[in-house]
Amino acid sequence: MPSFRLFGLSAKPFAHLSELTADELAAQGVLRVTAVSSPGYPCRVSLVDAQVGEELFLLSYTHHPVDTPYRSSGPIYVRVNAEECRLAPGEVTFVATFWFTVAANIGAFVAWHAMLQGKL
Repeated sequence: MPSFRLFGLSAKPFAHLSELTADELAAQGVLRVTAVSSPGYPCRVSLVDAQVGEELFLLSYTHHPVDTPYRSSGPIYVRVNAEECRLAPGEVTFVATFWFTVAANIGAFVAWHAMLQGKL
C-alpha cells in the first residue's frame, strides 16, 4: 500500500506577522482574530485547532502557485507562535480530528499543474 505524509505549512513565512500593527496587517490583507470556539479555528502550520481565547492570523494563502487556470488560494488560520507539525509517513491519528472539523478539498494535480480529479 502506498504511503503518504501530512505536514503543516512552514512557520517561517508567518513569523513576522506577530511584530506588525493592526494597520500593517490590514495593508497585507491579514486579520488578527481570537478563537471564540473550539473546534473552529484550524491552524495550517501546527495542524491543531486553536483553543478559545487563542490569537490567530486569518489570511489568504496561495496553495497552488502555478501560472495556469488551476492557480488556487484560500483563507487559512495560523496560530500566533505556531510550531510546525511534521508527521511520520502514514501517521494521521492525532490530526484526524483536525481534518474532520473542516472541509478538506483534496485534488490530484498532474505534472503540468492541471487537476485530474477532486473530491470534497
